[in-house]
Amino acid sequence: MHLNSGQPWTETEVHDLKEALSWGRPVAEIADTMLRDLFDVVAKMNELGAFRSNVRRLQDRRRAKGAGTQDRPARRREEGWL
Repeated sequence: MHLNSGQPWTETEVHDLKEALSWGRPVAEIADTMLRDLFDVVAKMNELGAFRSNVRRLQDRRRAKGAGTQDRPARRREEGWL
């Protein structure tokens, strides 16, 4: 069990999670970095809708704009992640 597992998420941790996801870091690596169990991170991602709505929205935007036309952090800011 990791140090922060089971503890409430702070605003900073949620921001860091979104940032790490926006850069495409593996979920297991994010969990280790944040000192949380993988289950905690996956649960928070699910709560934030990271699996469904944001993935679909990103795919739709990539199709519409063409992949690589905008840098990743700017795209995430537009989508409300940052």
